[in-house]
Amino acid sequence: MGAAESPGRSLRRPSVWLEWGLGVAGIVLLSLWVRGYDQARAFRLVETKKLEAARESAGLDGSGAAIGKRSPPAMLEDGVLGRIEIPRLGISALIAEGTGPQELDKAIGHIASSAFPG
Repeated sequence: MGAAESPGRSLRRPSVWLEWGLGVAGIVLLSLWVRGYDQARAFRLVETKKLEAARESAGLDGSGAAIGKRSPPAMLEDGVLGRIEIPRLGISALIAEGTGPQELDKAIGHIASSAFPG
């Protein structure tokens, strides 16, 4: 040990590096979460507008059911089938075709081989 270095200082150095490393890791993980959240939010906003336009042009009532018809819902180009809403809980989410990570990051997945709701 050199004359200029105190025993307490040599024990602090690894903890300082650990603090900085964990701080940087936290900032990186937080920025990744914010990026994913923003992408999903933008997807929901755009697809909700498209879904509303498709419902109006198809003559659907307020619940999403076709007036006088029973058929599978029309799928938008991004695979969105519809929206599920639970007003009592304040929950509203889009339903997308597929169960892959890309679909589930943005919407609720619908298994392709299963029946459509309603």
